[in-house]
Amino acid sequence: MEMLKPFVTCLRDLDLFEGLDSQAFESVCATALKRLVPKGSYLFRQGDIAAELLLIKSGKVKLLQVTREGRQIIHGVLGPGDTTGEHMLFSRTEQPCDAIALEETCVCGYSRERLEVLIRQYPSVAVQIIGHLSRKLDEATRKMEDLAGLPVRDKVVRLMYRLAQKHGRPLGPERTLIELDLTQSEIASMVGASRVMVANILGELRNTGIVERWGRRYTVKRDKCSAQGSGR
Repeated sequence: MEMLKPFVTCLRDLDLFEGLDSQAFESVCATALKRLVPKGSYLFRQGDIAAELLLIKSGKVKLLQVTREGRQIIHGVLGPGDTTGEHMLFSRTEQPCDAIALEETCVCGYSRERLEVLIRQYPSVAVQIIGHLSRKLDEATRKMEDLAGLPVRDKVVRLMYRLAQKHGRPLGPERTLIELDLTQSEIASMVGASRVMVANILGELRNTGIVERWGRRYTVKRDKCSAQGSGR
């Protein structure tokens, strides 16, 4: 993992610190480190003690958990502007999953100790942190409620729309390319189904034109992406 110089503008991308004055920015950025994580490398591993708040500046990171039974569960893919590790602000807990760079990824890290100092100096930051965590919890709850009780086909369709919204770019006038190399097994892990079932569903979606294969990636119809990408 290549370490780079402190990067002041990292902090300005975090809604955690929106509204801080210049002195506060300079204070926390003095120990905020920017680093490059090569493709396939770990930002952290399941079971590590969470020690810092991480902001993804560029690239993509897969969150992968291995259960006691050996089953792999993909909890999501982080992209630019996403954060992880907020739970370390309140307790020294273990990381619940691996964080693996899907491509060369640039991250900014903020240690627990430095953030604690910042909160003591600027109490309003604590309120912003609580608000940030509340929004993340609401988003996770909505996703769980959205998928609860749905047929596997609908789970796959809604997953593809959400990925297209978060990691997509236009491809021609009608389609959106999901800029992730996804295997059928990974998609199955995201929706909690078997690979065979997901393979059959993807085949059906390709026949109807909702999903198409583009090399190692997928595209979705753009009207579908905008209509259902949020999972509503």
